[in-house]
Amino acid sequence: MYKNKGSRILATLFISCLVIFYAYLTIRQNECWREPVAFYERTIKYAPDSWRSYNSLGAEYYELGEREKVIPLYKRAIELNPNDAGAYSNLGVVYAELGKGEEAISSYKKAMEVDPEYSDAYSNLGIIYYETGKKERAFELFKEALKIDPNNAGAYNNLGVAYQYSGDYAKALNSFKKAIDVDPNDPQSYMNLAILYYNEGRHDLAIKNHDRAIALGGKGDPAFSKLLEAHRSKIR
Repeated sequence: MYKNKGSRILATLFISCLVIFYAYLTIRQNECWREPVAFYERTIKYAPDSWRSYNSLGAEYYELGEREKVIPLYKRAIELNPNDAGAYSNLGVVYAELGKGEEAISSYKKAMEVDPEYSDAYSNLGIIYYETGKKERAFELFKEALKIDPNNAGAYNNLGVAYQYSGDYAKALNSFKKAIDVDPNDPQSYMNLAILYYNEGRHDLAIKNHDRAIALGGKGDPAFSKLLEAHRSKIR
């Protein structure tokens, strides 16, 4: 059309309109990419059978603290893919945080049934058992999680917290340090170390690890941070 003098103007207008149209679509899509929730909601609209998208949207709402919105999303992901152990485990985490212990236990056990090698489910179930007084079984689950995956920093952290609450600070310290060896950028490991050192009266190390956790993006407990402030001037 462009080579034909009679239609060159029409061809130019057509190409210009096409470029503007696709530029507009690109800008709209970029806006979706910048907003994860909008992106996954849009993806689900056009791909309603994408279990990964439901999982991802659930994770985004979880980060935003909107727990009640997460549950139906993980449930839908499970409906679409009943063999997704991660969705069961994630659902268990939400139930546990909402105080729905029995539902959480059921979800973790289902994750272990679907995938016996899914170590997070063992570690998460161990937390519930420890909190409900089944401490021996909890320690077994933490150790089983680490047997399955020796690089599970979360399991080391959970084991360390259990040891700390049980008064075995030496084993707790060892567990937290192993968590850091596995993942040197995990703020929770440093925060757990800070609490342990504070309880031992080693305030300098408590402050050092607390500050490291905050620098890595961790969210400190304001009450604990205030306790540390009283000791900062003494160690300078």
